Amino acid sequence: TNGDGPKQAQMVRPVPLTPRIVSGFNPVGGFLLGWSAEPRIAVSPKGGDTTGIFGRTWTPAPVTAERKRAEVDRAIREVGTDFGEDNLRRTFRLEDIPAVAPAFVAVTADRLGNRWVRLDPGLDTATTRFDVYNPVGVLLGAVTVSPAMPMYGRVAFGRDEIVVARENADGMPVVARYRVRKGVSSKQ
Repeated sequence: TNGDGPKQAQMVRPVPLTPRIVSGFNPVGGFLLGWSAEPRIAVSPKGGDTTGIFGRTWTPAPVTAERKRAEVDRAIREVGTDFGEDNLRRTFRLEDIPAVAPAFVAVTADRLGNRWVRLDPGLDTATTRFDVYNPVGVLLGAVTVSPAMPMYGRVAFGRDEIVVARENADGMPVVARYRVRKGVSSKQ
């Protein structure tokens, strides 16, 4: 405002864990697109057509009351104090959060065309889990990365490593390199 009237603010944020469209670039061409409520992802060379669908069978994980509280608390921390905690607690309601967790939260591909499907972490803040599929959609196996990778930022997948750019506790850039091993990965 111009200082004469009340302050106005607006915020747009999805309800935590609600199903959404998840997309990622495919370095060998096109996009990978999926609906996070189902473990099926479409391969789309031009963004409109589909040349394949891959995924696996899946049993949805229930979202516990503890997880719902953690998601609300995280959302409030991320928004900050501008709106007031009481207002945010009335806005971010536990009953709005779905009863089941999403099948996956992100998808990308490495330069060889292997698809890395990032799984919902649940309450685990220490690791990041992936299902890895080959270029034709055959499940190769699971990879677990520790410590957990940031959700957004620069990530590069190599044949036997993952490189992640992130910030340390002081806000300084750090590059972490993980060697990928069958079934699990370890930080170097």
